[in-house]
Amino acid sequence: MLLKFVRAQSMRRAVSIIFVSGMLLAVSMAGAGAAHASSIWASGDPILINVQTGGMNYANHTQWVSSIYIDVPTPQNYDYGCGKFEAWTQNYYVTTQACGGQFYYIDKWVATGNYVCGAFTPFDIYKAWPRAIACIAIRV
Repeated sequence: MLLKFVRAQSMRRAVSIIFVSGMLLAVSMAGAGAAHASSIWASGDPILINVQTGGMNYANHTQWVSSIYIDVPTPQNYDYGCGKFEAWTQNYYVTTQACGGQFYYIDKWVATGNYVCGAFTPFDIYKAWPRAIACIAIRV
């Protein structure tokens, strides 16, 4: 698997783009002085994640991450959205076996250079559907 990370700076906004094997995995944007909450979406075909972030601590190069929501497709070929859900970031990991989208509170400061990720592996007895992962980058 080829992982490519692209970072650009334009008009006081940092833009992070992550490619895996040539496919767009995630796009995140952060304002240079943002201290307010942001809702950031990323896709890891076929899943979507939504990460809620808060203020940035420029002295410690950290950003507050409050939660992550993992949304999955529910057609029959994805076991109706039933499977193993995972969420992780710096010093945080949680997993649940469930059906439908999952929400997790993270509520911690995450250092720059880390990622906030969500994953879904369907309960697929034929092993036809691989684990899907989506991430956002933390850059302060």
